[in-house]
Amino acid sequence: MMMLTSITVVLSVILVMIMVPRIYSSWLLFREYAEECDIDNLTNLQAQQNGWVIRHLGMALLAMGFVAAMKYLPELSGYSQCAAATAVYSVISLTFAFVESILAQKISGHTTAMLIPAKEREKEDYYL
Repeated sequence: MMMLTSITVVLSVILVMIMVPRIYSSWLLFREYAEECDIDNLTNLQAQQNGWVIRHLGMALLAMGFVAAMKYLPELSGYSQCAAATAVYSVISLTFAFVESILAQKISGHTTAMLIPAKEREKEDYYL
């Protein structure tokens, strides 16, 4: 029981240690691509961010399912410490999904703002 809780805590810490620098590097890539007005790379970066949002949400839902099973199944009632550690993992994963979705929305908004002037130019040429 204690070993399973320790493994869950270690996995949560590893998740944080890996994901924080990865999210920061995605932010730096967004700023670089935005300065260069590189729409293709911004679109690819947004697709990657959306993929990470789905991964984080999926893992958070899976962890919540495990917590619910540990709380409500009588056979697993002895794993309350592991349920608490898994709930913490779920909250961390939901937080990362939220942060990744905000970054994806920022990328999408910037990409759309870059495309609007080109679309307006095409309309003006069309009417001339």
